[in-house]
Amino acid sequence: MLSRRHERRYPDQFSETTYKILLCLIFLYCFFHLLLSAHRHTKLLIIYADKNSKGYMQDKFSCTVVDWNYAYDLCKDASEEIKATGFQPEVVVGVARGGWFLARNLCDFFLLKDLLSLKMEHWGIAATITGDAKLKYGLDDRAREIIKGKRVLIADDITDTGDSLKFVVEYVKSLKARDVKTVTMQHKTSSAFIPDFYGELISDWKWVVYPWSIHEDVMGLLERIMDKEGEGVSLHDLKTAMKAEFDFYVPHHLLREVLENMAFHGKIRIKSERKKEGEEGEVWLLC
Repeated sequence: MLSRRHERRYPDQFSETTYKILLCLIFLYCFFHLLLSAHRHTKLLIIYADKNSKGYMQDKFSCTVVDWNYAYDLCKDASEEIKATGFQPEVVVGVARGGWFLARNLCDFFLLKDLLSLKMEHWGIAATITGDAKLKYGLDDRAREIIKGKRVLIADDITDTGDSLKFVVEYVKSLKARDVKTVTMQHKTSSAFIPDFYGELISDWKWVVYPWSIHEDVMGLLERIMDKEGEGVSLHDLKTAMKAEFDFYVPHHLLREVLENMAFHGKIRIKSERKKEGEEGEVWLLC
């Protein structure tokens, strides 16, 4: 039994039961607020089987498309962010392959001649992680000499998990660069790594489709749909599924173009079927 000094006291207008209910409601509110916040700032769509095996993405997620003009504007915005700090890079390192467009434009904006590149591997087909970020192609001896003692700007298209950029920063620092900064066209708040500069902040996780990888990304998404269907799928049904599962509207001509490219590379085959008048008589199957 509590002494009078430690006795709990409640406001006159509330009974002890009411007070406890209010405390429970406050606790539940705080708990769900934290839960929703964590959901927003982590990429819950990405599910790892384990650290050393291939991961995969949930069946449905949203895509957003960046065209050439918007991509160029993002490059300009990122360069303005850099200039505002007074940082003047001497060498640009473009992370292959996504960082090449930004890297080349930055060389133009900063009047630079030295553009180097290295290749990281982390993502497989659209929105699928293939494991830990790994360096596939590094810099040769001549490139390492160029970097030594210089102000280096590392460019990539986007921070998704941030693993690739984090690895590249440590790699470039090990080559005795004078200063190392990072820049991306877009930065996702879900990323564990925050670049020094970026053109745009993305708060809600979506898979971003860039114009230089449109065939690759659409192809990867179509393969998901076809694999799930397990039988021939018409162009109309593929177009509908792309919108329903990935919130991705793909124009008819582009969809056919990608499908024909997939057939050229032996990924799918075309099967003709008899259809009602006015309907397409082709279905597409994975090889």
